[in-house]
Amino acid sequence: MKEIWKPILDTVVQSRYAISSRGRVLDLINAKYLNFFDNGAGYKIYGLQRKDKSNVAIRYVHRLVAIAFIENPEGKPQVGHRDHNRSNNVAENLYWTTQRQNTQDGIEAGRINAKKRPNTKKLTKEQICEIALLEHQGFGVNEIAVKLDFSRTTISSVFNGRSNAELFEFARQEIAEMSEQFPQNQLDNQTKTCHSTHT
Repeated sequence: MKEIWKPILDTVVQSRYAISSRGRVLDLINAKYLNFFDNGAGYKIYGLQRKDKSNVAIRYVHRLVAIAFIENPEGKPQVGHRDHNRSNNVAENLYWTTQRQNTQDGIEAGRINAKKRPNTKKLTKEQICEIALLEHQGFGVNEIAVKLDFSRTTISSVFNGRSNAELFEFARQEIAEMSEQFPQNQLDNQTKTCHSTHT
């Protein structure tokens, strides 16, 4: 399909970027395409300049594409990949979904293991939210493991849905929404709502 471009409308990000239906981002001021990064769990992310110039805002490619190109009349909070390939962020491959349905789709596709691993260290809600925040800030599995003093296996099990899948997806969504309201230097203090509102 023909590649279509639309402006990125974001209350936090500068209005200098455009997103395409294929998941590419163009800096309109410098007339150059941005490079995306892998967050360590297969999701592609961009770092976009904030309006207050305090830091870059991390934005997931699949959410940028979905917001720009896919209608969401029911107000569903998450974006799923039809082929379960997190690198395939073309508009036709994405759909709006709920947290529960997204997790269920992953289990049915074999991407999420519904069985808990008995040898994985048990994590608290606060720690899951902290992992989600670090992921949002662009840290990968290995970096998060070092920062929080956990094994790579423990962090990887969270990223891959083998443990705490529902809470982790909830935390991701809450942090994504909060990042649109608060600058990066205030986001740490807001993550307490992540583990206090999820039951």
